[in-house]
Amino acid sequence: MTKPSPTTIQDLSPPGDILEEALEDRGMSNAELSRRTGLSEKHISQLINAKVPLSMEVALQLEQVLGVPARFWAALDFNYRSEQRRREQNETLKDSASWMRQFPVGEMIKLGFLPDVGRAATDRVHALLRFFGVTSEGTWENQWDSVTARFRQSPAFNPDRCALIAWLRQSELQAQEIRSAPFDEKKFRAALSEIRKLTTTGPREFQPALRSLCARAGVAVTMVPAIPKLAISGVTRWLGSDRAAIHLSLRHRTNDQLWFSFFHEACHVLEHRTRTIFIDSKQDPNEDEDEQRANEFARDFLIPPDVFAVFVARGRFDQTSITRFAKATDIAPGIVVGRLQHEGHLLHNQCNKLKVRFVWSHEADDK
Repeated sequence: MTKPSPTTIQDLSPPGDILEEALEDRGMSNAELSRRTGLSEKHISQLINAKVPLSMEVALQLEQVLGVPARFWAALDFNYRSEQRRREQNETLKDSASWMRQFPVGEMIKLGFLPDVGRAATDRVHALLRFFGVTSEGTWENQWDSVTARFRQSPAFNPDRCALIAWLRQSELQAQEIRSAPFDEKKFRAALSEIRKLTTTGPREFQPALRSLCARAGVAVTMVPAIPKLAISGVTRWLGSDRAAIHLSLRHRTNDQLWFSFFHEACHVLEHRTRTIFIDSKQDPNEDEDEQRANEFARDFLIPPDVFAVFVARGRFDQTSITRFAKATDIAPGIVVGRLQHEGHLLHNQCNKLKVRFVWSHEADDK
């Protein structure tokens, strides 16, 4: 028998088939192999008929007697057993097809959350399990029940649970790739002043700068596209005891919404350091004190209240005056428009040309 290379094994036949062939090539009977190795003839018969696994001890004995490396026998048995187990799992995973269909898998593939594995249900279930880092639908429930128990959200907000968890997992994976220092409140407050200046810049400049400034202060910032039925703007959470994360979805696509969401989440980082996961969507008139405080923090950090009061008192809100005020305040004009609209000084269809609208790179590529 030609000695195969263990690095190019393609045959997933039972190891016993290869062992039987090796014995035939050498004109060796089961009885002779038994005498040479000390294994019983019954055990050799069980090996040949795939009734028992081929252990490393047996692999070493076969190497000594047959001259075929032990690593080859061990790899052959491992590959065969793994493939058998994989086929058994595939049968089991068919029962999880309905669970898989609760997720927007097609959109997750499009956005790169999942590899394109085709439309077979078992392949998609496998892909989802790998994405979540679990082994079954049951272990997924166990893992994410403990996470969702920490969600804090508006009573008026009822997100799609599977969409939210999928988006949160992708954000989590991105955050794990960001190397950040332990959280330092003083550094983070200082970083926020620098970040405010970024509102007048474009994504190519502000995205890496925002991530870098926050990472130095112990906060991982991610931006992950919203998926269908997500309906949230941002999430704040703590990754362990000394590292925070701000996840943004760019749900509303405009610079005023993006920056308001970021500074809203920054307040949660600074003032609500708990294991709670804060989930923020649209503004809710019944929001609690923590959410009101986060809104006030974002509003006043972006545009100081005394400066804004003077501007509002003038009563002139057109593109020219807004642009002039924004430049003097060192803030993006779109943020001023958003504030004026929110407080009723402008209709929601007025001066929107001053807002910057963002698109994701994959959307730009599709055009």
